[in-house]
Amino acid sequence: MPIVLPGPVHAIPPEVWSHILHEVPKPNLPQLLQVCSLFHDIVIWRLFSSIKIYFIGSERGAEMLNMTHQSWIDECSRKLMSKSWEILNRISRDPRFAKVVKSLSVIAFGDGASIFERS
Repeated sequence: MPIVLPGPVHAIPPEVWSHILHEVPKPNLPQLLQVCSLFHDIVIWRLFSSIKIYFIGSERGAEMLNMTHQSWIDECSRKLMSKSWEILNRISRDPRFAKVVKSLSVIAFGDGASIFERS
């Protein structure tokens, strides 16, 4: 059931919303990006201040994923690298978003053309 708040969201100071939204479990945060611009600006810092970028390929990449089925390895690799490409692309095109990123980790296991060479 959705929560209905009395009055406008902006009646509560952003600092209070920040404390409230900090208690929301991280898997639920993406849904809050669309609620309003205030929630978006608060939640985006929590979601993207520290990001990981994946370059996955070769047998070492499969070992890193710790999976045995090739189809799962291929799907997981593709999803991780596609999302990584989207994030890097957004950082390069959106200065406001780029300011949010404070920590960037690169996990690289590969020896061939990946999503980055193809995109």
